[in-house]
Amino acid sequence: VLQIHRKQHQISAGQTMATQAETTTDQGKRKRSKAYYTNYKKKKHVDPRGLRPGLKGVLLTCNNTQNRGALGEIYQMLHESADRLYADDGGDETTKLNSAADNDPSKELEKEINALKDDWKNYFQAVETGVKNIYFIQCNKGDPYELTTSIFNDLIQRKASVRYCQRLIPVTFMCHSTLEDIKKQCPQYLKQHFQSDTAKDCKFAIAYKSRYNGDLNRDHVIAAVADMVIDGKIKHQVNLDNPDVVVVIEIIKNICCMSILNDFHQMRKYNLNEVSHYGRSEGKCSSSKIKSQDDSGTATNTDTPN
Repeated sequence: VLQIHRKQHQISAGQTMATQAETTTDQGKRKRSKAYYTNYKKKKHVDPRGLRPGLKGVLLTCNNTQNRGALGEIYQMLHESADRLYADDGGDETTKLNSAADNDPSKELEKEINALKDDWKNYFQAVETGVKNIYFIQCNKGDPYELTTSIFNDLIQRKASVRYCQRLIPVTFMCHSTLEDIKKQCPQYLKQHFQSDTAKDCKFAIAYKSRYNGDLNRDHVIAAVADMVIDGKIKHQVNLDNPDVVVVIEIIKNICCMSILNDFHQMRKYNLNEVSHYGRSEGKCSSSKIKSQDDSGTATNTDTPN
């Protein structure tokens, strides 16, 4: 008798769960449960393929427990920056579409579709890095350096603050994090800046940071990149205290991210919190004051998890 009651209880419980999981309409079509849509909102909408050579974008570090808030915050700043920089792009095409729509009502739908395609939400995509509290935002349109500079300048001018984001570094070159691949892929990228026809001699430094990579030797990478910079007609000089240009190297697992920044110290090593705090207290970024507060020796950064 007890076994019969247990079986009946199991059957009734299973029927109740099935009813809650999905319902059936009058037409017999399957309708998803409410829990499905609730769980979908909680999913992280990031590119699961991870970092790979050829990507361009910005590298974001955030607080320990505010990953979702940091993504929302950086998306908003990128959209606002893109609107400021590229709001006038495609103005002639928009005018043509508007005139065509006035003459032909069938063009109205095409104009709306093109407007949706031009939405900046389609051009910024978070990429999974495999490292906690670090995201890479791929920029399919726009220059990462211009977008980042616009964000920092806006924070300084408005004396605004950020809540979740910490560092925001533009990445304009990416390759595999092996010494052989760096020596093979980086020379062309570095020569475009340091050995071009319009390049002038300057003082440079190298900022190196590695995360979740124990195979790459830091000193070997810095020496190899420094040799590439000075390999040419223009002989640049290494200056760790007061560089004109800083080559930023961020090693994340098996990927090497690189960028060439002219205002690394002025932007407080691209730390959003520091720049926003300095902007609120002083109203501007003074390179002399900033450099006096920074640690000397840019190329001597140690490997840290963030």
